[in-house]
Amino acid sequence: MATVPADIIKLLENIHKDFVWDKKRPNIKHLSLISDYSCEGLKDIDIPSKFKSLHLSWLNRLFDDNFHPWKQIPLYYFKRVSKKFDLFHPNLSVPSGMLNTIPMFYRNIIKCWQDISFSPPIDAAMVFSESLCFNSFIIIDNTPISPSFFSDTDQIYLSHLFTDNGVFIPWAEASRKLKLRNYFKWIQIVNAIPSQWKNLVKNSAVDRNTCSLEQHLVRRDKMYPVKLIDSKFLYDIFIDKISTTPTSQKYFDRLFGPDLKWEKIYTLPHLVTVDTNARFFQFKLSHNTLFLNSRLFHLNYSASSLCSLCQSVNETPIHFFCECRVTVDLWNELTSFFAPLYHARPPHA
Repeated sequence: MATVPADIIKLLENIHKDFVWDKKRPNIKHLSLISDYSCEGLKDIDIPSKFKSLHLSWLNRLFDDNFHPWKQIPLYYFKRVSKKFDLFHPNLSVPSGMLNTIPMFYRNIIKCWQDISFSPPIDAAMVFSESLCFNSFIIIDNTPISPSFFSDTDQIYLSHLFTDNGVFIPWAEASRKLKLRNYFKWIQIVNAIPSQWKNLVKNSAVDRNTCSLEQHLVRRDKMYPVKLIDSKFLYDIFIDKISTTPTSQKYFDRLFGPDLKWEKIYTLPHLVTVDTNARFFQFKLSHNTLFLNSRLFHLNYSASSLCSLCQSVNETPIHFFCECRVTVDLWNELTSFFAPLYHARPPHA
């Protein structure tokens, strides 16, 4: 489909939510469930991100090295917007008025790329790889620089504007490279580049071979050319951008301090067992959704809030598994029982 109606997406999301939660109120946020296991998610599907990634994966075929007549039509429409510039770079921002003259499908491609491409550079090589045109961080008169700012020039990257020493090229060279005749336009460009980017370039020795002077995306501090990305890669980027940390993690950080190794905690059940019930049990514990007497009493599902074992303290997960004298005795007995086997293991085991 050229575009997926919003009501269809909403309908699919409701069907998905009803299936996962059996038409009950969700106990865990959807934006946490879509994360990877290492972030305490279950790799749940985010339907809008799936549609966007499938749309954008079409660019892989468009910009590969194979020629085909069908490519002339989309390239024609993209060039109506970008002229001699390439569009698909990090931090793309195209004014909506410039998209009204192109078909809906190509307009959606550009809008989806704008959603996924936001990625402020963190080193000099990434700064050098930024496109000067349609960059959401490079603003003149509250608008990103468009091709109409120049008379007639090809693709311009920030690497073209700096010397190897991290300073701007002189006006004579800029006039030749950018085909500018107005010195004040050059001053506008220099002033529009964020000061943080200038400092990154000034304080770093840049190996220009590490720059990506082609259409690309940034994921986890690495640059990937458009012709190498696929729908799975794009979907993972969307998930990285919208997924959130579980609320329970903040709760446990307040209880036990901020030094908990959460990635190891989250991945432990996937490393030590294949039993679904055991994994699900640990998942409920780490998300603080295990309902024991303390909670059940407030919901009128239990006659008492006291611990089922010691009958002396409110039954919370921390008390039941760590503090209850019955549980502590059990842990001590297990430790004593397995101690000979543990100490008998060879050092390399």
